[in-house]
Amino acid sequence: MRRKPQTIPAKRYTAVAFDATAWDTHGMHDDVVDNTRMTCVTAGLYIITASLEWASNPIGWRTALLRVNNATNAAYDQCLAVNGAETILSITAQHLLRQGDFVELIVRQNSGSPLDLGGGPHVETSLSVTWVAA
Repeated sequence: MRRKPQTIPAKRYTAVAFDATAWDTHGMHDDVVDNTRMTCVTAGLYIITASLEWASNPIGWRTALLRVNNATNAAYDQCLAVNGAETILSITAQHLLRQGDFVELIVRQNSGSPLDLGGGPHVETSLSVTWVAA
């Protein structure tokens, strides 16, 4: 899934809404309905990966979570904002998913004001959920 720029409020966990699907071999994503979610169709072990780029702002930290069913964090990463450049995060997890489980990319920032996510020159904000084995 891919994302055009999205403004993320300060100090609030926010699910990233994806408005375009690069490919989807199992109907796991809808660009309109629940567009923050990739929903598991086939149970098994999955590799979940997200990449994201925050607009340049030197204040605070940036967080990315891969969350399953709005309850379990499959992965968590946090870093200080880069001074003078965009802050880029990549995060990966392996996770067992059951049919109907869903995965979201959750982000948070504390720059003190809303901050754009995505649309930068280096990496496109994306989320992928890849089946590995039953």
